[in-house]
Amino acid sequence: IAAEATSEPSPVAAIDTQTCSITPIYNLNLRDQPNTDGQIYLSIPYGTAVTANSITSDNWYSVNYNGQSGWVSGEYVSKVESCSKLPTVTG
Repeated sequence: IAAEATSEPSPVAAIDTQTCSITPIYNLNLRDQPNTDGQIYLSIPYGTAVTANSITSDNWYSVNYNGQSGWVSGEYVSKVESCSKLPTVTG
């Protein structure tokens, strides 16, 4: 019985990460931190769908675009309903 228990996935591995798709409604800056003081890595073109994996309490989304991870302002994106289930992080 003990061997069966160790073959099950750990609780951490079983957690399903929630993501959602967001689309910039303007060309949107990808920044290194969730605020306008952050360094701009690149611009995500208007209408390009990107996947968000978390959000701050003040509406900044953590995304990955063209292999670059960073933050975009939620003020300038359209989103789908599933974004309400994103984990909230401290920025």
